[in-house]
Amino acid sequence: MKRPIIIPLLVLFTGVTLFGQSSDSVKTYTLKEITVVGRKYSIDRSEFPVEQDNLGSVLKLGGFNLVREGVSLAQDIYADGLKRGDYSVVLDGERYQSACPMRMDAPISRFNPIDVQSMDLVKSSANLQSGLGGVIAIHRSNPTENFSLESSISMLFGKSDETDFALSAEKFQNRISFRYAEGFPYKTCNDKSFKDLYGYKNDTKYQYGEASFYGVNDDWKYGGSIMYTENVSFPYLQMDERKSTVYNASLSYRDYKIYLNYTDHLMNNDLRVSPMFMETATKNLTLGLVSENFELYYRHWNADNNMIMNNGAMQIYNNMIPKINSYSANFFQKTNYLGFNFSGRLGISYTDIGNKDIMTFYRVLYSNAKENRLFPQFGLNISHSYVIGELMTLGSQIDITAEAPETQALYVALKRPMGNPYWSGNTNLKEPVRTTFRTEFNLSNFRVDAFGSYIFNYVYLSSAIIGMQKYQTFGNVDALIAGLNFHFNYGDYVESDVSYTYGENKTNNQPLIEILPFQISTKITLPKFYNIKLYIKHTYENAQKRIDPVFGETPSSTWNNIDVGIIWDYTSFIFSAAVENILNNNYSKYLSYVRNPFASGFRVVEPGITFRTNFRYYY
Repeated sequence: MKRPIIIPLLVLFTGVTLFGQSSDSVKTYTLKEITVVGRKYSIDRSEFPVEQDNLGSVLKLGGFNLVREGVSLAQDIYADGLKRGDYSVVLDGERYQSACPMRMDAPISRFNPIDVQSMDLVKSSANLQSGLGGVIAIHRSNPTENFSLESSISMLFGKSDETDFALSAEKFQNRISFRYAEGFPYKTCNDKSFKDLYGYKNDTKYQYGEASFYGVNDDWKYGGSIMYTENVSFPYLQMDERKSTVYNASLSYRDYKIYLNYTDHLMNNDLRVSPMFMETATKNLTLGLVSENFELYYRHWNADNNMIMNNGAMQIYNNMIPKINSYSANFFQKTNYLGFNFSGRLGISYTDIGNKDIMTFYRVLYSNAKENRLFPQFGLNISHSYVIGELMTLGSQIDITAEAPETQALYVALKRPMGNPYWSGNTNLKEPVRTTFRTEFNLSNFRVDAFGSYIFNYVYLSSAIIGMQKYQTFGNVDALIAGLNFHFNYGDYVESDVSYTYGENKTNNQPLIEILPFQISTKITLPKFYNIKLYIKHTYENAQKRIDPVFGETPSSTWNNIDVGIIWDYTSFIFSAAVENILNNNYSKYLSYVRNPFASGFRVVEPGITFRTNFRYYY
């Protein structure tokens, strides 16, 4: 007897969004070809092997996208209307948290792709290490017993100027890897540089370096790495990343891993023409213990800010992130009952201010500001999939989660001169609770994913005035985010993705800020001929007119982009070449503008015509 098919029709009436991916340049790497076998597909979880493609394309599947903040190292994550800290990023179970309050060191673009085997892009918050929106779980491949060598060099010419080199060697189940990238800020189609557009003194070279080792010995795994970044331009913001150093060490026994991540980050506006000097030095330490069913971690975060005006005659010092100590414990379990998949997370988060003197700053705006907060955390996901005949599948799920507000929304503290609003955390924020209904239909070459989320107590920007002083702070609103992602493919020859997201602030019935407009991307690949493949890709993004001008949003414009490329694959060698933005269009993405504070006020224009070459070798 057939079980009844239950479709949560509410999803289909709460808005429409269509699946999409837009073109961007993160890094071009080809990694080992991975085939996922015997893995059941779940509609909240999409696992993509990282293989023979631009790494950025992997991060733009299933409604995921990237926020353009500057050069190739200056990008952050976005998916289904949620963004940045709403999605946690973990590498083999290790949390990488941004030390920069403006997320200049967003972890999604700061790992070595040559070590990566696959990535899980998970939109359910019921998983062990999920944020409010979900988790991006990056998995390294295990080193082999036999000698293996991999190398990759990518170069950009034309309106972009960048070189990226990676090398990995392994033997006896131990691997060492290196990566070095350098380049200059790109130019637009009409040869406008960052200096011309965004008030920089010069177009300064940026550099990135990484060295790591990773090993396996029976039940033991061990590893360590150091990453260094210098002079990364962020026209999206008012300051730039001058240098960052990240240290990592980890040790695993069977399913249990202990790890350490430490970041020392410095940003300032010294690369720009400005009457005022601004600088922020931050440090972040994360210690964690994680297994398949539980996670414990401790985070210490501090940021000190200085502003100097009138040749030093006036100076403002801010303990911007005042020595925050965070403790978190989560437990996870999953099971199957009568064909329904249940997964759940239960935990607790406690945050405390180390610098108690800062409380006088918060209490000007919030008289009952708290020195510490305790939040219960939970996530529950119930899903069921139906197989209809040999070609069709139908799945539905409900996802409910409660997650602590981001630390900086609670405790950031910044005084600003010249009548600019002070930036204040709200220590009294309520805990966001998200309920999502999702349904997915698969038929041969088609996939449709519809969702509707209602978020109670969503953390949102808020403004206030005390006397003559303006404040930019945070509050809670109720929010509706809904949409539809659509994917079509015809063999290896045609692939098309469409997405649209609808967001509404239900507290004041205004459009929700930073909601990506309608997008469509289509890629056509010709049949392989003598190990050569040719492709052409078109990307379209519609104008976004649903904006909230209260927070400085402005409508965006429609744009189109075309890329063409060639890939030659011969035994252990792969060569690829591409022309990106072949029509040399002048355009900026909607997700290239940030709200205050520290917004530069500029949309980040995309590079003009760029020539990309990549050579990869495996032994």
